Amino acid sequence: MRCVWTVPVAKRSENTPGETQEELGWSQTTLPRISKQELKSLRRRFKQAREDETGPLAELRNILCKKFMTLRRAEWHWRRRKERARKRAAFIANPFQFTKQLLGKKRNGQLTCSKAEIDCHLRDTFCDRSREQDLSHCQHLIDPPTPTLDFDWKELSLK
Repeated sequence: MRCVWTVPVAKRSENTPGETQEELGWSQTTLPRISKQELKSLRRRFKQAREDETGPLAELRNILCKKFMTLRRAEWHWRRRKERARKRAAFIANPFQFTKQLLGKKRNGQLTCSKAEIDCHLRDTFCDRSREQDLSHCQHLIDPPTPTLDFDWKELSLK
């Protein structure tokens, strides 16, 4: 016996008079809209379903989840492509202003401490006072035995 399940799908209304295709967005014009409500209603039906109905409902929900994820990924790529095109156009129109906005405002101000204090702080923070001292012998290091065979210094050859 083959079961066919119908899932309620919210129908979209046609474009309102002030709405253009660009305002609708890419996914609404080319891909069917998959809503979270559809997934929610499927989950509810899955919980209320009998044991023989759970398999097909789970399969249907997996299909809808995959479509939903694909749709979200496609929308993200569409938004990213549009944003990159906008930034590219802004850079071509005025590269110096674009770079200035990208890097931020100039920093200016007065230091409240002297250069000697800064040098002292950097020296204390990043310098090692015991750098010149020799290290004593460490008991935890292993002394490897001397090799019994000499290393072969000949050039490599294919045998």
